[in-house]
Amino acid sequence: MCSDGSINSFDFDSVNQASRLFKIMSNLNRIRIIALLNENDMTVTDVSKQLSLEQSAVSHQLRLLKDANIVASTTRGKERIYRLADSHIYTIFEQALQHVREVKLHEKRA
Repeated sequence: MCSDGSINSFDFDSVNQASRLFKIMSNLNRIRIIALLNENDMTVTDVSKQLSLEQSAVSHQLRLLKDANIVASTTRGKERIYRLADSHIYTIFEQALQHVREVKLHEKRA
């Protein structure tokens, strides 16, 4: 989008990147991982236990999230600790949930 916020003109590269972000976030297990990492930094083992998923599946999802700059990691000893890359990630998720709640509320009133 342009700095003036106009809808008619926008940066196609940014729109493409946003599209990729939404695509990555469209997987339920990735959303669950994002929600967990919003609460605490975690290892693959921690996430695996919390979500009752195989460690290899969690590693794969974390790799995709890291490649998309949604999560970041640091190494502590032999462990890799994952965290959300920035606060915008969870804000996007929260906004989507708020939208869904509002739609449901309007449907009940209709």
